[in-house]
Amino acid sequence: MSFATDLAAAYATEGESITVDGTAVTCFFNTGYGDALGVSGDQLALRCIATSVSAVAVGDSVTRGSDTYTVRGIQPIAPDGLETFLILETA
Repeated sequence: MSFATDLAAAYATEGESITVDGTAVTCFFNTGYGDALGVSGDQLALRCIATSVSAVAVGDSVTRGSDTYTVRGIQPIAPDGLETFLILETA
């Protein structure tokens, strides 16, 4: 079994379905710590399998339950790039 297969199984078991640019995507919703330009606080982000969000662009909408967000950044997760963070902002 490859790491990509294991990763897909983990997302299927533990992830949640979130609508990204009109498409349901299984992701992990993160509210972790962030620090930008010396200002710290919570950084909303989705952790996704990269191939499931490859067409997502900055400015696209994200819906989780009744909450709506806007994609403000896209960051591949090193070292293999199999996952991507979508940095979110409350819409």
